[in-house]
Amino acid sequence: RWSRLAAGERDASRVLATAAARCERHDEARQVASAALAAGGPDVELEAILGEALHALGRDDEAEAAFRRSLALDPSRIRTLESLGRLLEDRSDNAGLLELAREDVRRHPGEAAAWSKLATLQSRVGD
Repeated sequence: RWSRLAAGERDASRVLATAAARCERHDEARQVASAALAAGGPDVELEAILGEALHALGRDDEAEAAFRRSLALDPSRIRTLESLGRLLEDRSDNAGLLELAREDVRRHPGEAAAWSKLATLQSRVGD
């Protein structure tokens, strides 16, 4: 029902998908975001919402792909980086977490927090 409504309006789609996700109606959030993306092409926020919904549904490979598509559109989107980090953490994907931390350092070489996170992960992983 929501997916048909969402296909035509990007802003409405974002609102509907976000509302569905906040109500823990993750499959509906997935449907709305997917329909809007299919109808209108790439969108940083809709990809991130889709990733959150898919992760909540346990479809982690698809969620990771959605997060990475979102980050390809806006690599500095903190919330999506954090979401991808949580997904990788949930999977115990230390190599993925390490690469994400390295990307963060490349993007923000002057930020001590990025270097600290990288050092912590390297110590934990033994890299």
